[in-house]
This record gives sequence, structure tokens and C-alpha cells, in this order.
Amino acid sequence: MSVDTLFNDATKDIVARLDKLKGDVKAIPPAPTPIPPTPTPTPPTPTTALDKFGVKKLYPDASTVNEWYVDMTNPSASLYFKNLPSITKQPDGSFQTKESQVRMEAWSPANKKWLNVEITAYQKLMSPDTKYVFQMYRGGGHHSSLSVERQCWGAAYKTAMLSDGSNGASNSCRKEVNHPAYCSNRAVTKASTKPLANRWIGMKQVVYNYLKNGKTFVRIEVHIDDDVTDPATGNLVIKNNWKLTSNTNDEGGWGTTETDFVATCPKLNKDSTQQYRARDEIFNMPGGNTAEQNLCAWRCDGTVNNWKYLSVREITPPK
Repeated sequence: MSVDTLFNDATKDIVARLDKLKGDVKAIPPAPTPIPPTPTPTPPTPTTALDKFGVKKLYPDASTVNEWYVDMTNPSASLYFKNLPSITKQPDGSFQTKESQVRMEAWSPANKKWLNVEITAYQKLMSPDTKYVFQMYRGGGHHSSLSVERQCWGAAYKTAMLSDGSNGASNSCRKEVNHPAYCSNRAVTKASTKPLANRWIGMKQVVYNYLKNGKTFVRIEVHIDDDVTDPATGNLVIKNNWKLTSNTNDEGGWGTTETDFVATCPKLNKDSTQQYRARDEIFNMPGGNTAEQNLCAWRCDGTVNNWKYLSVREITPPK
């Protein structure tokens, strides 16, 4: 065999290998587009202040104090506490709810609507895990489908504690444009590696407005105080080791595609030039079903929950 023949055969072999390599490279799926981190407003000045229950305040009080605390002696006697289910006191001083639907509502005082708020609760799941163990939400009025007007009242930012069964728990941020037109969940993140059943866990929802390029947007955060169960007694022991576990910013584009959307609801975005609420409305206004009040609420469905130290505080948001 001549040298030229050997050279030509070698060249063909190299070309064939290169063609195969190019094909293999094309078969590799492209790297996923990096998701930019959620831009975060300047963090607040750390505070060591405690509320009346001894729970740490993550954000400072508003300049005009506006706060609500459940009456831990008799919750039903709490001022502005509405839509209450059957509540049973437990030996450890907590209270238990176990109806198929629980929506306990803390209404704002007259002319002091909730807007920038820190909502707190400690809860202990006493029944087997279900997906949505409990939720908190801010804004609007009582959620109902009895009329279009009432559907429009049901506008809220929500946060959820979701059970991952034996793998622990997750948090998510939710948005209801009107009742019951939901947007897709955002910021579903691992909150704890321990199952939720039969142990105490603290949860805070923080919602506040912030300015960006002359527009007002909204940030939603979830914080938890984990590992707060006394192993000897099963009672709650507040640790105030609060950790940010989930957060998102609403700067538009977070909209509902559901057919329950009502196109004639009053707008809740003060920067909007539209007459009515958009599918991706930014709730930088408090909403509500009267000229004076709106609500913050605690929700659970089909579970047995013990709870303590419910509170709502109007806060000074970071700049």
C-alpha cells in the first residue's frame, strides 16, 4: 500500500471522527438559562425588639403604631377578630381548630388599613400531613363567591407552609387577583427537612411596598422559626431563630390565567392608568370591602392545628 493511500485513509478517518464528535456535541442539551436572583431592597436595620408575646420583630414598627395581638386567654374576645371557627383550648395554653375550612381574620382598626405588615403565628400540626398545612395572607376583605363585588374583595398576597411528608416542609408565595382567581405559585423553596406533624414551627409573612424607578412594587417574604418544640413535653419554646426561607417581588407579569378573573374589579395598583384591575395587578394599595378596613388572615383546610401568638404589625419597610 502506497504512502498516499495510507495518508488518504488516515485523513478520511480523522474527518469521520470529527463529524461524529460534532454530532455528539449537538446532542448535548444546552445549559439552562440562569435565573437572575430576586432583587432585594436594602435589608432593614437589625432589631432586637420583642413583641408582647416575646417574639422577635424582624422589621421595626411603623411610625404610627398599628398592631393587633390575639387574646391568648380568650381568642373570641380579641378586638377585630372575625370569621372564627370552633376554638378549643389545649392543656399547654394553645388553641385548636379542626374544621374543614378555617379562615381566621384580623381586621384593621378604622382608618388604619393593613399595608406593610409582619404577620406571625406558631402552629403545631396534630393531624396527618396534607399538602397545604397552613397559610397567611394580607389584603382585601372577606373572600367569597356570593357576588361579583365580594369576589373583588378577595385580593391578597399569600404565603403557604406546604408539607413534603417525611421529607419536611416547603414554603411558597401566592397571589389571588380576585376570589378565586389565583396566579401560579412563586418561590417554592425547602423550609425544613423535618416532617411537620406533631411539632411546633413559627412562620412569618412579611409584605411591603418599595420604590423602583418611580414605581411602587411589592415584596413578599416567608420566615420560619424552626426546632421550637421541647422534646420532653412537646410544648412550644420560642427560639427567635428566624430564617428567610422564601421570597419574591411583584413587579408585574405575575398574573392569573383562570376563568374566574373578574375584569370589572376596582384597581389596586396606584400606578395603573387603567380603570379596572389587571390580571397581573400589583397590590400596592390595601383593598378591603369598606372605606375603613381590610384584613390579614390565617387559613388551614382539613387539618387539626394547635396555634399560639397570632399577631399583625404595620412595619416600616426598608428603603
